[in-house]
Amino acid sequence: MICDNRAGPYVVAVNTRDGTLVWKTSRSNPVEGYSTPAIYTPAEGRPQLLVFGSGALDAYDTDNGKRLRWVNRVGLQPKGVPCGEGEHGVCQRPRVR
Repeated sequence: MICDNRAGPYVVAVNTRDGTLVWKTSRSNPVEGYSTPAIYTPAEGRPQLLVFGSGALDAYDTDNGKRLRWVNRVGLQPKGVPCGEGEHGVCQRPRVR
């Protein structure tokens, strides 16, 4: 779950069976965000949570919340859905209204 706001943004993983917190990671770059996160699994690697925020696209380890990689300069309030393409590439799907 992404909680982007001006007073302490973070991303959390919650156990879907009992609602307990699995991990919580602070996000330093977002001010506001309206993007839906996505799961991307590289051909050789573990699943990653892709999240657009204000000015960056972040990839988090789904097991522990560690920020694995990021790309800056993606806009201030992205509204698309990140998607994995190929081994390392990422694209943005536009939001459909």
